[in-house]
Amino acid sequence: MTKFATPIQSDSTWLRVEVRLFAAAADLAAARQLTLRVPAPCRLSELVQHLLEQQPALKALAPASRWAVDEQFVSADFVIDREL
Repeated sequence: MTKFATPIQSDSTWLRVEVRLFAAAADLAAARQLTLRVPAPCRLSELVQHLLEQQPALKALAPASRWAVDEQFVSADFVIDREL
């Protein structure tokens, strides 16, 4: 469903992460890319929770979605500790 990319400037306690959406996720969110601001560091599961709060239409897809960071699939416990 998503892929993270493109570093963005932020302060030391928050990260801004660009989330790319594909296929049905992009259609449901009416966007191909979203920018989220999350506490630093955060687990992928926390970022996904924030994404679903911002885009509730994606909730049905989340359980079947795969998540990637820098073109590598990662698990929900992956720690995001830098701008992506």
